[in-house]
Amino acid sequence: MSALAKALSWKQRRDRVRAAKANPLSSTPLAKGLTTITRKQAPTIWHLIRQRSSYVVKLKDPVHFKHWVYLLHRAVPLAGVADSGEQRAYVAAPPQHGKTWTTLWGLAWLCLDERTFSHAYMTFSAKRAQTINKAFRKVLDACGVKWSGDLATITLANGTTIQFVSIQQGLTGSPINGALIVDDLYKEQKDADSEVYRENVETMWGNSVVGRLHEGSSVIVLGTRWHPADWYGKLVDEYGYKSLKLPAFAEENDPNGREIGEVLAPFIHSAEYLRAKQRSMLALAWSALYQCNPRVRGAGVFQQPAFYSVLPTTGYRGAYGIDLAYTADTTSDESGCLELWRVEGKTPDLPLFYVIDIWYDRCLIERTAEILQGKHASAPAWPMCWRCSGTERGSAMLLKAAPYRLPIAVRNVSTDKLVSNTAVAVAWNDGRVLLPDFAAFPEKAERIKRLLNQCLDFTGSGKEHDDLVDCLGNAHVELRGVSGVKTQTARSARA
Repeated sequence: MSALAKALSWKQRRDRVRAAKANPLSSTPLAKGLTTITRKQAPTIWHLIRQRSSYVVKLKDPVHFKHWVYLLHRAVPLAGVADSGEQRAYVAAPPQHGKTWTTLWGLAWLCLDERTFSHAYMTFSAKRAQTINKAFRKVLDACGVKWSGDLATITLANGTTIQFVSIQQGLTGSPINGALIVDDLYKEQKDADSEVYRENVETMWGNSVVGRLHEGSSVIVLGTRWHPADWYGKLVDEYGYKSLKLPAFAEENDPNGREIGEVLAPFIHSAEYLRAKQRSMLALAWSALYQCNPRVRGAGVFQQPAFYSVLPTTGYRGAYGIDLAYTADTTSDESGCLELWRVEGKTPDLPLFYVIDIWYDRCLIERTAEILQGKHASAPAWPMCWRCSGTERGSAMLLKAAPYRLPIAVRNVSTDKLVSNTAVAVAWNDGRVLLPDFAAFPEKAERIKRLLNQCLDFTGSGKEHDDLVDCLGNAHVELRGVSGVKTQTARSARA
């Protein structure tokens, strides 16, 4: 083949790629040898999933979502079915149980209808909406349904449209006369915890959603109940939406008829897996994500403590967690330093952490440096960790430089206090963060009580005194991935 012929064939291939990116009617199903599936061939969503899901992601029959599928089946008016159309429901289910794919196959089944509808899929961000759009294209391809459009709207041959939008974008174009699927209005807990964000969601819903709903349309809302005052609760309590709650472990009056404590989908996640997951999470996060129950922020962050009366003499390693104030002003935060030891537990991934002692004071940085130098001199191999940002980093750099030369590991910190201290709170609640027993170590009692009170009062709001909580979290971060072997510079256990 001549160079010119090769060049022309390359251009032809390039043009075909460009044409495909221009979103013509998809021909992917034909390439797979798939013909368009019809309602007669797939009279229910179950039939569609069984026949075509293997072409995308093999999805086992979502029997645990039978009531959810029932809602999707009746999202548009059906001849002879009295309760079809105008569904209004809120659905809660744990993550990683197939809810997104079940929803997309349900939406695809609605698109097999010969009638023309305008559907929409709404979520918390435009990026997430685009990701769902791409996944839905694959589902349509597997159904043999030809489509055109872009990342905002997909159009089918019969004129049916499906919008993919964020709550901030709202609904545009023609009114929704089919199904509006809402999948998480809050990206994460801090959004739901923000009163301003919750008010914005309510305002945007009223301004850009309600006015676009046509008579006969359905709204099915999926989401995590992070906060008792979130929009999901208002939809149920104030606007009469049906509530379908499917917790990981069954509670009273389970809609699927499970016994209390029975797993939602044992063929997906076993009870053992879910219990292990529960142990790795804070109570409020587990309750919201897996049990579908909102909890007040701060409730149960740090639960009742565990104590030790005797220190280990071998097999430990230590670190210091520090959190320093800028001035010695009596109204400023305190500077603090907490010494923590790590000792291997029964399994390598479940070590024990011993709080040894705490120092705290309101003082100038020169006095703070003197205290930290004394601690460094007694255990030179043990690092000092400070998760800080902004001007705090300047103080850290000052202490790292001459004449102090302190081994401070400066790490990034999350702006969310709860997120920053979740790992140590999980270990605390699991009984793996041990405090000195007041009777065995009376000289430490006052200082340890100061830490204990801050932990038990901790909400993650950033409005309370939590300097010692941050010290504990900083030391824990430094030791989480460190093997608990005794080093030559580690001190012997103290009485």
